[in-house]
Amino acid sequence: MSKKVIILAHDFPPFDSVGAKRPASWFRNFKALGIDPVVITRQWSDKNTNFSDTIKGSKNTDTLVEVFPEGTILRVPYLPDFKDRIILKYGMGRFVIIRKMISLLSLFFRFLFPVFDPTRNIYFAAQKYLKEEDCDFILATGEPFILFKYAALLSAKFDIPYIADYRDGWTSNQSQKALSIAEKILNAFYKIQEQKYVKQAAFISTAAPAYAKDLELKFPDKEVKVIYNGFEKEVLNSIESIEQQSEIFEIAYAGILYPYQQLESFLEGYQKFIELYQPKTRLVFYGLSFYPPMVDRVKSFHTDLLPFLYFTERLPYPDLMKELRKSQIMLLLSNENLNWLSAKVFDYLAVRRKIILVKNDFGILEKILKNSNGGEAISDSKEVSRFLAKNYSEFLEHGKVNQETRLNDFYSRERQAACLADFIHNYRATQKVNLKVVKEC
Repeated sequence: MSKKVIILAHDFPPFDSVGAKRPASWFRNFKALGIDPVVITRQWSDKNTNFSDTIKGSKNTDTLVEVFPEGTILRVPYLPDFKDRIILKYGMGRFVIIRKMISLLSLFFRFLFPVFDPTRNIYFAAQKYLKEEDCDFILATGEPFILFKYAALLSAKFDIPYIADYRDGWTSNQSQKALSIAEKILNAFYKIQEQKYVKQAAFISTAAPAYAKDLELKFPDKEVKVIYNGFEKEVLNSIESIEQQSEIFEIAYAGILYPYQQLESFLEGYQKFIELYQPKTRLVFYGLSFYPPMVDRVKSFHTDLLPFLYFTERLPYPDLMKELRKSQIMLLLSNENLNWLSAKVFDYLAVRRKIILVKNDFGILEKILKNSNGGEAISDSKEVSRFLAKNYSEFLEHGKVNQETRLNDFYSRERQAACLADFIHNYRATQKVNLKVVKEC
């Protein structure tokens, strides 16, 4: 029997973020799996090349309804908060301290007073829809995690079970040492909100086993399902014929940088490699120009590397995958003390170019690379230099770096959407769940 599921998602196409791809894959695949999806999201502009584009208010003040064969999308008007309005008027360089103070207060108040939350129209549109239409499930995917509050309120009001989907951890993946006093206070407040609203969920889904284990400890009476991010088959097929460019030895990195990632270990090895071999090479950070502070982090490592560093604006996902396919090496960054699963590993596997993981996480990323023959996990800068030298030698000899990645269909977004659909179809409201084992499909 077909079920109707409302999906509350702030990130959704045409915004081309990793977060947007997750609900987009459900919308694209659910219909064939016996689920009628109704996505409620904000109105996104087709142009999202810089941060200002993502915080502008919507031109249309009405909710836009789009009906497709796959399902229905309700796009609600977006109202930038006071902090965003300051940025739009004065730019990123002015009133920085004031903006940070306003932002911190807003993060508190939006859970207490809807007027402070720029995503509140998602809740109001869902409430209006549920007054008129029957629905079997509500699925809220965070961030922002206030969507969990909205899903919990709607669940209680309309007696509809809801799923709390974690793309990342909310409070469980925060390093207390790295937080300021104000951030620690905010994190403590969020822990209260997390317990209050997630405990009302029918079950929890998350994108990584490490998050799932943390959530099992936080919510021992909830079943936690691992629904991976993954690669998109149709994009994979579209880039299959693209060859490596042979003019320059290119290492590619896609997306943003996180403080915990061991970027500097790689850059130290890259610098040694350049000093020893004087190679014709470049290190390209695709999409990083969208985040100027992250560009500054890369550039500040050493001036000798500046001629080899390149940064691009955000690219549409299909275009990004084509550019990555032309490269020789994919750079994947992690940390030996953390066991987080980067979503980009699946895109890298789909590109089928050799991956270098720095540093070895001795966990899920290393496991995926080994199982897929996707690349190598590196523990220090000397190993980085040796890895690059070895592959550069192959590049000089053959004009390319050979790579035989074994792609597992389990890691496709289509298969993962099927896993989530199966969990939804098999859920029973009366079931008593007290599982300690994290469930994968």
